[in-house]
Amino acid sequence: VLDLPSEKELHKVLQMLEPHISFLEDLTKMGGAMRSVLTQVLTNQQYYKSLSSGGGENTCSKKSHEKYLIALKGSGLTFAEDKLAGGVQDQEAGASASVVQGLCKKYF
Repeated sequence: VLDLPSEKELHKVLQMLEPHISFLEDLTKMGGAMRSVLTQVLTNQQYYKSLSSGGGENTCSKKSHEKYLIALKGSGLTFAEDKLAGGVQDQEAGASASVVQGLCKKYF
């Protein structure tokens, strides 16, 4: 039996994530190229694992990665890893690592 969060807990998490969601919405308003890059970065399993694992494997990153894989599989938005240009990969990985690690520590 899964221990599901309450409606109140979910609402609280959504409130805390609102600035991040708004930021992603603003990025998607920049046009098709930005939406494509965001989608590819967010659906790349290797990037997500490396960004969310930090310095080493821990319970938070393992749970987070499992949830990510489930969500990705259900979304139908998978891309081949070689579709991303190397420069975009490196830039996105460096810029996003601290944000993902902070969210993981705070919410998982």
